[in-house]
Amino acid sequence: MAQNTMADQFEQISLFEEDPSFELENFLPLKIARIGKLVEQQLSEHLMSRHYIGIPEWLVLNTLTRSEGVSVKDLCSQLDLDTVAVSRAATKLTDYGYIEKATNQDDRRLIVLVTTAEGRTLSRQIECSLANLEKRLSRGISRHDWIRMGQLIAAFKQRP
Repeated sequence: MAQNTMADQFEQISLFEEDPSFELENFLPLKIARIGKLVEQQLSEHLMSRHYIGIPEWLVLNTLTRSEGVSVKDLCSQLDLDTVAVSRAATKLTDYGYIEKATNQDDRRLIVLVTTAEGRTLSRQIECSLANLEKRLSRGISRHDWIRMGQLIAAFKQRP
């Protein structure tokens, strides 16, 4: 009985070709990474050109709009960003007048962040403009496939 070689055990599954040999351009994880980078770039350009904030600032503002009085530490875990990124974003948003620091009512030693009226207004404006960005990104993809892509991403994230 012939033994499987290492190459046989790790043969690439290609969704696009009958040839199962490893081809970089058919390597699905690389395709996903490239698409992620492209979408991130378009999102960043969209936010910066229309609202003058970056992705970390938008994530912080959006989270605070939905749940007031969140600490930097809690934002880090909710957004999967490091402390430096959240702190920088919070500083910029504070400087722009979109959020402000407040004292936690349960633990007076803890500082939390809350949105201002201007911050809530900006957050609503961003939501509207991002709906347009999503339409642009989904152009050429059927509604069914767009929804299915969201389901596949959710399933991928839930894996152990």
